[in-house]
Amino acid sequence: MANKQKIIVGILGGFLLFILGAYLAFLIYKNLNFVSTDAAFLKADIVDVSPTTTGGKIEKLYFDEFQIVKKGDLLAVLDNKLLSYDKKSLEYQIKSLEDKRQALETEYNSSLKMTLRLIEIDKEKVKQAKDNLKNAKLAYNLTKTNYETTLKIAQNNIKIYESKLKAVKSKLQKLQKDYERFSYLYKHGVIPKDKFENIKVYLDAAKAEYEATKKALQIAKEKYRQAQSLKSKVEIAKNRLNQAISAYIQAKKALEIDKAKLEKLDSLKKQIEALNKNILSLREKQEKLNETINRTYIYAPISGVIAKKWKDKDEVVSVGMNIYSIYNPKKAYVMAYINEDDIKHLRKGKLAKVHLDTCDIDVYGKIVEIGAYAGDVFSLIPNEPTSGEFVKTTVRVPVKIALPPIPLKCLKVGSSASVEIRKD
Repeated sequence: MANKQKIIVGILGGFLLFILGAYLAFLIYKNLNFVSTDAAFLKADIVDVSPTTTGGKIEKLYFDEFQIVKKGDLLAVLDNKLLSYDKKSLEYQIKSLEDKRQALETEYNSSLKMTLRLIEIDKEKVKQAKDNLKNAKLAYNLTKTNYETTLKIAQNNIKIYESKLKAVKSKLQKLQKDYERFSYLYKHGVIPKDKFENIKVYLDAAKAEYEATKKALQIAKEKYRQAQSLKSKVEIAKNRLNQAISAYIQAKKALEIDKAKLEKLDSLKKQIEALNKNILSLREKQEKLNETINRTYIYAPISGVIAKKWKDKDEVVSVGMNIYSIYNPKKAYVMAYINEDDIKHLRKGKLAKVHLDTCDIDVYGKIVEIGAYAGDVFSLIPNEPTSGEFVKTTVRVPVKIALPPIPLKCLKVGSSASVEIRKD
C-alpha cells in the first residue's frame, strides 16, 4: 500500500514538474517571440462642443453622459431672449421704413405709370426698328453681293466662251482645209479611205463643238442680261434700308423724349433709393442677428457618445468654453506604452492582439503610429539625475493601435487594456 502511494505521489510530482516546465517554456517562447505590455489604455478622438460666436446662460441640455448622439442632434440651447428682443426691434424698424417706401413708391408710380408705359413701348419700337434695320442691311448686302457676283460670273463666262469659240472656229477652219486637201488626195488615190474618213470624223466633231460653244455663248449672254436686271432689286433693297434707318432714328428720338420726362421725378426716386439702402443695411443686421440666434442652438458636430458633460442647466458659458465632449466609437484606438528595448521589433501596419478589460474580449488592431519620444520626456518634472548619480532605467515609448469596430459596451475611454505583438 505504501509503495502504491509513493508511485502516485511520484506521478503527481512528475506531472506538476511537467506543467511547470511547460509554463516556463511558454513564458520563454512568449518573451522571445512577442512584445507585450499591460500599460495600455483605450482612447478615442474627442471633439469638444462649445459656443463659437456667443456665450450665455444654458437654458436647456438634451443629453447626459454616455448617451449616443447623431451628427446634427440638438445638444443644448443658450438663453437668447435679449437677442430675440433685438430681432423684434429690427423687424419694427424695417417695417416702418418699408411703409414709408411704399407710400413714396405709390406716389412715384402714379406719376410715372404713363411715362414708363410709353418708355416700354418706345423700347419695343427701338428693338423692332433695330431688328428691321439689321434685316434690311442683311437683305441689301445679300442682294448687292448676289447682283455683283452674278454679273461678274456672267461676264467671265462670256469672255470664256468667246475665247473658246474663237479657238474652235480656228480649229474648224483648219480642219475644213485639211478635209478639202484629203478629199482631193483620196479621189486621186494618194491616201487610203480610212485616213480620209478619220479627217471627216474630226471635222464633224469640230463642227459639233463649234455649234455647242455658240449655244453656250448665247446662254452666257442671256444670263448676263438677267444679271443686269437684278440691279433694280438692289435699288429696292437700298430704299428699304434707308427707310429702316429713318424709322430707327425716329424710334430712338421718341425714347429719348420720354426718358427726359423722368428727370422731374429724380428727387423722389433718390429718396426711395436711400430708403432701400437703409432697409438693406437693416436686413443685413437682421441676418447676422439670426445667425447669432441660430448659434445659441448647439448641435452635435459628429455622431458618437457623450464622453463628458461639462456644464449643467442655468450655468453661464463663454465662447470656447466646453459644454460637451464627444468621441467617435468607430475611431477608437489603444495607446500602449512599450519598453524602448522592444520598439525595434515593431513597425507600422503590424497586427496587435488587444485584450479589453472592460468586457474581457480579444480584438486585433493595427499599429498606426510609433512615438518618437520616450514617455517621460514631456512630463512636468522630467527625470534628470545629477552628475554621479546616473542609473540607467528602461523607459516606455507610446504606440498607437487602431481598433476594428467593437461593441459599444466595451468602449470605455480611459479603461485598461493589454497588448501582445509578434516580433519581426
